[in-house]
Amino acid sequence: MRRLIRFSLPLLALAPLTQAHASDRHFTFTHETDVLSKGDVELEPSTTFRLGKPGGYFGVDERIEFEVGLGHRLQTSLYLNATTERAGDGQGGFTSESAFEGVSWELKGKLSDPVADAIGAGLYLEITAGPGGVEFEGKVLLDKSIGNFVGALNLVSEAELAFHDEGLHPEAKVEVDLGLAGRIGKYVTLGVELRQHNLIEAEDGETQMKLLHSALFAGPTVAWRSDRWWGALTVMPQVARLGGEGTGVLDLEEYENLSTRLLFGVHL
Repeated sequence: MRRLIRFSLPLLALAPLTQAHASDRHFTFTHETDVLSKGDVELEPSTTFRLGKPGGYFGVDERIEFEVGLGHRLQTSLYLNATTERAGDGQGGFTSESAFEGVSWELKGKLSDPVADAIGAGLYLEITAGPGGVEFEGKVLLDKSIGNFVGALNLVSEAELAFHDEGLHPEAKVEVDLGLAGRIGKYVTLGVELRQHNLIEAEDGETQMKLLHSALFAGPTVAWRSDRWWGALTVMPQVARLGGEGTGVLDLEEYENLSTRLLFGVHL
């Protein structure tokens, strides 16, 4: 049984590049349809840096994922989620807080192949439970690989019940993720990712759900791989506010000015 273990350590980028594996990712925000073979196991940490809000805000999200191939084009995963945030205290200083965000369970199924079929397709379900609430996330995954070109599209819907002092607070999120990349030689892909995110919820004291925030993000992505080491990096600045409440070119109330996601891995 082949086992793959992935680590979020920048030093792994220094490893020589020699051979690619099908399970390596070309994008960090956009998922592709590939799943692990039966009995294969992966440990996949990811780190997302968020910055650019007023007041010197800085956030770091950490996820550690344990993946298992089930066979029949299925895989399942368990995640541990944590976050750290720093913000100004209004008196010239800063306060920081770290928190455990909960545990997630994922089931991913592959319906068709991006190389052998006209288009790759898959379904993705993720459930998260933690101190702050419960989330249900579903994705339709589409991708295609032709020669040196790789493209992927995700249609994402998420429902959340957040725990507040006054009771449960419902939220809905709708997102579209797009990744396009080309292979540069044998070991590296270079491309772009786009993310369009919408937040729908009821304001305090109201029951009617409405669109409060909507924004577009886009930026470069690079991935590199070998027989032992792999890595992927996306730098995703906010491009424009697309709707919702508030004014200004960017929505810095709900979103950050810049998100950067970093993945590294080693195959054992």
